[in-house]
This record gives sequence, C-alpha cells and structure tokens, in this order.
Amino acid sequence: MRTTRYKQISTVLFRYVYSNITAKSESKQRMRANNLRVALERLGPTFIKLGQAMSGRPDLFPPSYREELEKLQDRVPPMDSDIAFNVLEEELEKPIDEVFEYISPRPAASASLAQVHNAFLLDGREVAVKIQRPGIKELVEEDVSVLYQVAAVIDRTRFGRFYDFHRFVNEFRDTILDELDFLKEGKNIERIGFNLRHFRHIFVPKVYWESSCKKVLIMEKIDGSRLDDKDKVDKVPVSRVHLAEELLDAYLKQIIEDGFFHADPHLGNLLIQSDGRIALLDMGVVGRLDENMKTQIGKLLSSFAEQDSREVAAVIMDIGSKTEETDIKAFQQDVQAVVIKYHFMAASELGIGRAILDLAKLAIDHHIKMPQGFNQLGRAFLYLDTVTYNLAPDLDYIDFLKRSGLRLFSERLISQNSQGRLGRSLLESNNFLLGGAGQINAVLDKMIKDEITIRFEHEHLQGMIRSLNRSSNRMSFAIIVAGLVVGSSLIIRAGVGGTIFGYSTLGLSGFILAAILGIYLIIKILIAERS
Repeated sequence: MRTTRYKQISTVLFRYVYSNITAKSESKQRMRANNLRVALERLGPTFIKLGQAMSGRPDLFPPSYREELEKLQDRVPPMDSDIAFNVLEEELEKPIDEVFEYISPRPAASASLAQVHNAFLLDGREVAVKIQRPGIKELVEEDVSVLYQVAAVIDRTRFGRFYDFHRFVNEFRDTILDELDFLKEGKNIERIGFNLRHFRHIFVPKVYWESSCKKVLIMEKIDGSRLDDKDKVDKVPVSRVHLAEELLDAYLKQIIEDGFFHADPHLGNLLIQSDGRIALLDMGVVGRLDENMKTQIGKLLSSFAEQDSREVAAVIMDIGSKTEETDIKAFQQDVQAVVIKYHFMAASELGIGRAILDLAKLAIDHHIKMPQGFNQLGRAFLYLDTVTYNLAPDLDYIDFLKRSGLRLFSERLISQNSQGRLGRSLLESNNFLLGGAGQINAVLDKMIKDEITIRFEHEHLQGMIRSLNRSSNRMSFAIIVAGLVVGSSLIIRAGVGGTIFGYSTLGLSGFILAAILGIYLIIKILIAERS
C-alpha cells in the first residue's frame, strides 16, 4: 500500500513541483499550475493542505503557481451522518441524546479533515459541532512519511539543500497534526478571543468545553455571510472602510503585540454578521512569533510605510540568514526598487501580503534564507489583502500603515520598557555618566602628560617558541647527520686509517653513526606527528 502511495505522490510532486523551475513561458507555467492544483485535490486532504501551505512560498513558486494554489478548495463530499454520529458517540462516550436536544443530520459545512453540524444543547443553546473524519489522522501520518522520503531525494540536489525540504515537511507535519487536535484549536480560539476582546466589530465564538475533546469541538453557532457577498455587506450598519481598517488593526495587534495570530484568514473563515461584526472561524492553524520577531516585523512595516528601503533591507537581513553568496549592496538596491514600486501602486493593486512575499522572494534570490514563520505571515496577509479588497477596494494601505502600524509598534516599544525597566536603565545611565566622566578625564590627563603606557601580551606565545625550538633542533641534528655522511664519504675515498673489507675503518664508523642518528631522528619525527 505504502509503495503504491509513494509512487503516486512522488510522480505528482516531481512532475509538477520540481519541473516548474525549467518552465519559462508564462502560458506553460499557468497550464502546469492548474494541473498541479487538480492533482493535489485528487491526492486527498494532506495534499490540499500541503498546496495551501506552498501557496505562501514565493521562494519555491512563481506567481502563476501561487495564484493557482490559493484556489485550492478544502471542500469534499460530506460523510454519511450515521458515520459522523458514531464518531460523536465514541468520543463523547455517551449517547447523543444525553448531550444534544437536537442535532441536524445534514452537515452545515464539509471539509477534508472534518465536517460541521448545527445542534441544540439540552439547555437550548444553539451550537456548531465540528466532527473529525474517521481514519484521517492515520492517512495524514502515512502521507507525511512518504513526503519525508520525497524530501530526502530532493535534498540531495543543490536546489534541495538550499531550500531544505526536510525542514519544510517537519513544519507542515507539526501544523497539520495540531490542526487535527481540536482541544488545541479550542485553546487557540479562547486565546485569540481574549486578545481581541476590545475590538467592537471583531467576534470570536465561545467554546463549550464540557463536551469537547480531541476529535469533537463544540462552539457557539455563528450566523453570517461571506465578506465577498456584496449585498449582505452593504446592509450592515458599519462602513466598509471602517470594517476593513478594524480587521487589519486586529491582525496587526495579533502579530506585533501578541505574537499569536490566526494564520488562515481567507474568505471562507471570516463571516459578516447582521450587526456588522466580523466573526473569525477555524483556528486550527495559528502563527507564533517570539519577542525579537515581533519587533522586527514592526520595524519592517513601519520602515516600509515610511519608504525607508535601507531599513527594510536591514530588517530582512536580520530576520533571515545571509550566505557567502549574498551581495548586500545589490540586495539593498533591489529592495529600494520594490519599495518604490509599491508606493506608486494604485490602492486597488497594493497589499501587505504581496509586498511581504515579494520581499521574501527577493531575499531568496540574493541567497538569504528566510524562516518559515515569515512566509506563513506573508500568506496570512495575502489572504487579508483579498478580504480587505472585497470590503474596501480603495483603502490606502500606506496611509493605514503609517497611522495604525506605527502606533502599534510605538505602543509595543513603550510596553517593552516598563516603568521598572526604565528606572533601572536610567540608574545605569546615571552611574555610567557620573563614573565614566571621571575615568575619561583621568585618561585624557595622562595622555597630555605623556604618561600612557601600553602593555602588549601575546597569548600562547610560549607554545610557538617551543615549536620553533624543536624545529631548529631537528634541523641542526639533520645537518650533523648530513655532515657525517659527507665526511665519511671523503675519508673512505681518501683511504685514511686502517681498513675493514677494503674500506676505511674511520669512514665506515662515520656511516654507521650517521645511520643510527638518522633512524633516531626519523623515529622522533614520527612520534611527534602522531601526538
């Protein structure tokens, strides 16, 4: 079974993924991109998720591929309600009627990993019940094991070694297995809901923990419409621009301030309610940023808004890892061209996600390796570009970043420097200024009086001296041996002294002594080399 699956998967990946590098014409790329999307859908849920992850990798795919992969639909025929209800009872460990007053046999939504049924709890609360498909975790684990084998083959190539497919598969495995743990998703929902509690028009559903488990998640039911439903959006009592700006504000807060963000905000996961609130759904996939990364992203967005291309380039290099092949000056020039291009774009063409992914692609072109979290961030913003365009096509992104992004970044810097930390910094600065001023005056006074003495000490110099002594001794020893050989040869030729076997006794003695000393020298050299 695994051999057949391996052959099927590797054929698709090598034919459509690896071959795109050599596809030059745009029409051929678009045709192959479409074929890849269809092939991934046919390979099943693991590869639909893989394709969605790859849509945020500008280093691997040209725009035609990324645009096609964004179209991947995570909708599959629903499983039979009897199967779904069997899973529900097995996980709840009790009959359905002991938990629900009513549960609809018709699913409200169906995806590759799970499907959702509307229901009423015994106390009358209306809920949405997310039920995991049986056997899906085992299928995912089998597919991921095949992906590791494919990655091992690709990573033997120069292309593969640079892009590190094994690491990409690691990150993909962690993401999809987290998505299959509904308890983790419930905690993500609660955390993001708490972080966004002050936003008037952002709504996160409540989780009902009493009946939720790893394969079943019970949440508050949301009634709403997609944000690309123009008629429904026009009827809400809040302006489109205000909604778009508040949504972007909420995501900037998640990224710059919280370091924990909803990483899958596509149109299917955001619903507009009749009161104008935007509901965030499906939080199985989240992004996490450490303190340094939050600061760097804040600097990147603020410098981009201010058209400071040199700072943008510096931040990208700080986030990524330069190689020996990185030409910093050329990279700075190319970043400047990208920043200028976006500042002169029409509002309808501009997007934060597009800019981030263009910068990531530029970094890769200049041999700067970017972390996967950066691409995940770009993909999330790319989804937001589409959402905000549907809400407010003429939104001025640059102006918004200057107003909101800079404010959030400034607030983050202030929050990092708490009152206690500022007090410690001021005290340290005071001590430095008071103590340092006296020391500087003392040094200047000695320089004026010509009383400055510099002491030079070379570490490990004794070892070098010992090594030179050994070499000199061996050289002297070798010269003595050579002298004995030459002298003995001359004595034998002259026939000086008594003879043995017709040769001068003195000359033969010199040869024997030279041989003994030569062997001794060789042995000493070999012993020294081994040690």
